Amino acid sequence: MLIMSSPFLYFFVVRRYEEPLNQYVYMTALLDRNERLFYKLLSENVEELMPVVYTPTVGLACQKFGYTFTKPHVRKQ
Repeated sequence: MLIMSSPFLYFFVVRRYEEPLNQYVYMTALLDRNERLFYKLLSENVEELMPVVYTPTVGLACQKFGYTFTKPHVRKQ
């Protein structure tokens, strides 16, 4: 297994961001790159990451949409 696919490494990177909005941007970028890893990381760290990818951080991301938008999110079927 590659070290870059380790949920632990990604969790470490998420925790380095102090602002929840920055954590949210990082997590949504991870979702775009590797959906399985995103959900593995989320499921193993629900209590800490759910506020980042859901309420209240998503509300803040909506308010600051122009700052956080990178590209449209397209779900693969």
